[in-house]
Amino acid sequence: MLSRLLGRVLRGRSATENTLIWNHKTVAFAPVNIDLRSPAFASMQRIPASHVGSAAGGNLSPALEWAGLPSGTQELALIIEDGDAALPFAFVHAIAVGISPQLEGLPVGALSSASRGLVMLGRNSFGNTAYFGPSPLPGHGPHRYSFQLLALDRSLYFETPPNRSQLLRAIAGTVIGRGRLDGVHERP
Repeated sequence: MLSRLLGRVLRGRSATENTLIWNHKTVAFAPVNIDLRSPAFASMQRIPASHVGSAAGGNLSPALEWAGLPSGTQELALIIEDGDAALPFAFVHAIAVGISPQLEGLPVGALSSASRGLVMLGRNSFGNTAYFGPSPLPGHGPHRYSFQLLALDRSLYFETPPNRSQLLRAIAGTVIGRGRLDGVHERP
């Protein structure tokens, strides 16, 4: 299969950790004070098939739980990225904004296109407003999927679903805390 050959040819080439929103100058100096976790997988463990892309799984966003939001949090933003994508930039799997700080988590599927009550979904790297589960090139090797939760000291407003660049502009000077959970997926 052509995608498997491409994955093997590009093995070892990736966007890198530095391209994640986590390391962007807008976010990188905020304290790491949020405990972000999932009942579906532990940090640096395999993401279950029900939460990976439709080529290999159920494509449902995993349940997430958090604690330790900093005082003054007005809104939460979540971005899921693959810094191991065979691209010059991190691949965005989901963006969610408008998350209430009164919530202690999101249920399974909350980032799917059919479940828009708890969050406003932004645009992933395909331009869609939905969760796109992990789906690396076959043979490219293991990929880390970074679930990054940001605590903001003000509420954001978007007329249309934001992409990564629009989110970065909007959160400038507002990030007062952050938490991260990385899961792993590989397609042999």
